[in-house]
Amino acid sequence: MFSKLHILPMLLAAPVLLTGCGEPPSETDAAGGSPVLATVAGEPVTEADLLAEAKWRMERREAIPSTKELLDELIQRRALLAKARSEGFDEDPDTRRRMENLLIAALRERDLEPAVANAQVSDEELREEYENRSAELGTKDLDRFAILFLEADEKRPDDYRAEVRSRLEEGVAKSDANPAPGGRGPAAGGFGAIAVDYSDDQAGRYRGGDIGWIEAGAGSARVPDSILEVGRSLEPGARSGIIEAPEGFYVIMKTDSRPGGLPAFEKVSARLYQDLLIAKRQQLQQDFMADILSAAEISIDADALAGVELPASSESLAPPVAPTGPAGVPSPAASR
Repeated sequence: MFSKLHILPMLLAAPVLLTGCGEPPSETDAAGGSPVLATVAGEPVTEADLLAEAKWRMERREAIPSTKELLDELIQRRALLAKARSEGFDEDPDTRRRMENLLIAALRERDLEPAVANAQVSDEELREEYENRSAELGTKDLDRFAILFLEADEKRPDDYRAEVRSRLEEGVAKSDANPAPGGRGPAAGGFGAIAVDYSDDQAGRYRGGDIGWIEAGAGSARVPDSILEVGRSLEPGARSGIIEAPEGFYVIMKTDSRPGGLPAFEKVSARLYQDLLIAKRQQLQQDFMADILSAAEISIDADALAGVELPASSESLAPPVAPTGPAGVPSPAASR
């Protein structure tokens, strides 16, 4: 006895010989009224079947053989199907799953994918989205600061703190006498090279004391809020005096500022369009599935479900690989 894996290739390779078998039956198929051309495993192959096969090939621009050759191919196909069914292939879980996935994919291809592919966002929708998301799209005022900081804990003696303060005054005087070039960016403006010798802020001392952009109302892990508030009160390019704090002494400079507000529509329209298009496509998919479920008239027996015990999953098992689908459309496996 051949196994199921061996019988199909042999059937595919074997030619079907009608010569010597006489003329095909000429009876009429009782169900459809089409002349019966042959019988395979008790099932008729009709003229309508032959014409349907020819039409299918023509629509796909495939060559159509002679009538006899086309009938031979149909007979081979019917014989293979009959053998596969008799061997139980149509009841095999893996085979059934593949067949179901093909049906689901065909349904999606006809009813969902064209709608998803043709989804559009109108100018009115884009403008409405811009207005509805104004709070999200808007930005706060930004300020950029540079600092000089020398550490001198308040628990240290007063004369030590006085000495540290005096040293910082010296650094400020040097900075005022030789100001760094202006401009944006961490390497320009601020206190320039003076920060290397007169600041203990390791992150900014080699960048002119720069601590970066900070939103209005936001804090910084490197500078106390009270120091930032002094900095925010300054005009761009201005610096504070020496500010005493429990941990030492600061000087803060506002090196730049940018007003916040809602960006121009043209600057964010492409992003908004993409967001809306994705949302539309997702909604189409959700509506498609909701309609399918509604039409199916589903009922669930909660009591029977509560009594089901599934086998425990093994951690050693690899997760199943989901079939891939068209871009933007869930694969059949994703909707299980």
